[in-house]
This record gives sequence, structure tokens and C-alpha cells, in this order.
Amino acid sequence: LVRALDAGLIAGAAPEPGGDPLGQPVTYSLRLPDGRTLALALLRDGADEALWLRPIGLPAPDSARLVGPWELMKEILSMSTGVVLVGGQTAEMAGQLLHALVAALAERRNQTLLLASDDATYRHEESTGLVARVPTGALRASLAMVQPAILVLDTGAGFGDLSLEDLESVRLVVAGFVAPEAGVLLSRWLTRVGGGDARRAQAHLATTRFAIVMARPGVSDGGPIPFAAWVVTDEEREAALRGEPLILDAELGRGAAPAPRLKVMKG
Repeated sequence: LVRALDAGLIAGAAPEPGGDPLGQPVTYSLRLPDGRTLALALLRDGADEALWLRPIGLPAPDSARLVGPWELMKEILSMSTGVVLVGGQTAEMAGQLLHALVAALAERRNQTLLLASDDATYRHEESTGLVARVPTGALRASLAMVQPAILVLDTGAGFGDLSLEDLESVRLVVAGFVAPEAGVLLSRWLTRVGGGDARRAQAHLATTRFAIVMARPGVSDGGPIPFAAWVVTDEEREAALRGEPLILDAELGRGAAPAPRLKVMKG
């Protein structure tokens, strides 16, 4: 297959900078006759060859596709400060939900959103707000230059050289995760921002408002994007600070209404 692609699609495509034909993947942009564009990453290591195909430049999912507790979603979209954790069981589920949420924020806010991403699957059209995409390697410099109202960390994007102080200079942070369930998102976020320092993580938890949005099964290309959502209350935050794990109420989380709640359970 790789040889056939070499003889056809790859032969006429120019590789993007940054790859080496031996030992490092080379990415090619391939435009199909129907107008769609694919990114093809080709890895050669001696006699071994592997390739990955993914679409790029797709319009971001329409926020109208979001299906779930909409009153709670409107509360989350109106948050002026805090952290919104967005998750899905697969990269596709998490990515569609995250970018639909970004589209919803851009539609409602006349502000600049800085999107840190090394994945060009989705593009955001001009809207009420401006979505500026930057590679994760340039995140800290871009944050200082753009000074966005909202920072979005795409699914799989790392912090790069960003510090907790840099993060906390942004009023609202939205971060995507691939995760088996919503209940692990808060602990994963605290582990990332704490960098192994439990006291820093706890200080961040004590002073930050959190919301969680999780894709539910049923996400499909072009179809509805079902979600469940929670806003962490002061009581739940205090319980987490005492070391009590937060366990999401699965029964409430399955319904579109009423809004799901978090349960605090002692371990």
C-alpha cells in the first residue's frame, strides 16, 4: 500500500517541514478531487514503513449539534473565570465535543480564544470571537503576545513550557482529554498543573471554579454530539481538598435533563 501511494498520491505532494525520511514521520498534505484535504504521515525506518491518514481543515462541529443539559451548558459557556475540562472515551469523541464547545464560545463572546493544537483536523471560521490557533511549542510566547480571554488546550496537547502562573494569567481555560469516564478528569488536570507538587495542585483547586463536560456514546460524523455536564460546587471542592474522591453520579449523567450533579463519596 505504501509503495502504491508513493507511486501515486505521495509522488506529487510536497512534504511539510519538520520530518526526516529516515526514522521520523514526514507529513504530506493531499487534496482529494472532492475538495477534502488529508494529512498523510509516512514513517520509514530501514525496511519498515508505516503510514497514518487523517482529514485536515474540516469545518469545526456546529454547536447546534450539542445535545444534553443545555441550561447547564449555558451556565458553563457564560463562565468568566475558571477551568472547563472536556473529555471523551476516544480522540474523535473528545475532539468533536471540544471543538463544538469552542465554536459555541466563539459565537457568544466578542473575545480572542487562543487554541493550542498540533492537530489541524478542524478549522474555525470567522465568528463573533476570534479563534487563533498556535502550535503547542509556541504556546508560552503566544500567550504573552496575544493575551487571550480564553485559552483552549486541544485534546492531547501538552503544556509545553507553560507554568501554572502562566495558566492562571488567563481568565478561562478549556482543556480536552481522552478518558474512560468523566470522574477522572479533575484528578488528571490537577496532576498536570501540579507537576508532582500536591500543595500547588491543592492551592489551584481551592481558588479555581471547575466545570466538566463529557461526551456520551453516540457521537458520529455530522450527527448529534450528546454530552453530560457538571459544575463543581463549593462543597464538592472542599471535600476534594480533604482528599475525598469525586465520583460522578452515573444515573443523573445519562439524562439530558435535569442537569447531572457530582456526588462526593468517601474512599
